[in-house]
Amino acid sequence: MKNLILIDAHNLAYRMLFGFKAGKQGLSSSGKEISIIYGFLRQILSLMKEYANSDVIIVWDCKSKRRVALTDKAKAAGLIKTGYKEERKSLSKADEETLGVQIAYLKTEILPKLAVSQISVEGYEADDVIFSYVNKYKDHACYIISSDRDFYQALSLPNVQVVDCINHRVWTKEKFMGEYGFDPELYVDYGAFVGEGKGGDNIPGVPSCGDKTTRKFIKEYGDVESIISALSKKESRTLKEESVLKNLTLLGLSYDLKKMDNIELPDYSIQETNVEETKKMLISWGFISFLKNLDVLCGEGRVSHD
Repeated sequence: MKNLILIDAHNLAYRMLFGFKAGKQGLSSSGKEISIIYGFLRQILSLMKEYANSDVIIVWDCKSKRRVALTDKAKAAGLIKTGYKEERKSLSKADEETLGVQIAYLKTEILPKLAVSQISVEGYEADDVIFSYVNKYKDHACYIISSDRDFYQALSLPNVQVVDCINHRVWTKEKFMGEYGFDPELYVDYGAFVGEGKGGDNIPGVPSCGDKTTRKFIKEYGDVESIISALSKKESRTLKEESVLKNLTLLGLSYDLKKMDNIELPDYSIQETNVEETKKMLISWGFISFLKNLDVLCGEGRVSHD
């Protein structure tokens, strides 16, 4: 039985962009920029080696139709001023172009020559697709490759680890509980109170409820519903406790934005590779150092030598 390596592709590509910004942008012999592509490919190879007997599924982002609709409705009602991810820090025009061009090459010229699977689902973010796969394949060990902390909610599943391959940190359920002090199945509840700033997903959270206060609520009472019930029964409440009860609609919205979707997905399929075609691709892009691992990139049992 194969394990699964699930790569949050835009997250990894974005990190490759800034990982190489300190130095020169590499160019292929044909003058194409390759820094993001090279770093992305290097990470795939490293993961294939580290997590042997694993299939690689590369998941690309689409906009979340559900989350956008939720915040559009909330804006229309005057509950919030800006919608989901509307105030995310934008890239410079040059960086945006570099990222877009190299992602396009990854999708169409590089990854189709490797023993991987690529997927994107219209109307859903990569988070939702990956979360759906780890639920679908509960009998497989699943390694989620991302620095996105929203994936901590998936750690409640015994088959999941979240791997930040850039910072070399591996999150398990036990590690999460050691650092946060509660079960990862309550991470959505935590995120609903804390929210996420305008530079990120732009999730409002509850005013006056930061990390310390929220952890205290969760450790004492449990999930959102239990916290609300306990606070509403108290005869005397602090200002922060009052803030929760005065902002229940905002809390509910934040919870819905944080929670990942579990959608029906088809079985994944790893594409067949041709050794000579993969070799030609690597040489044409100047990736000579990868040739010694051609067998790994092509995948055992899926290789054609014709």
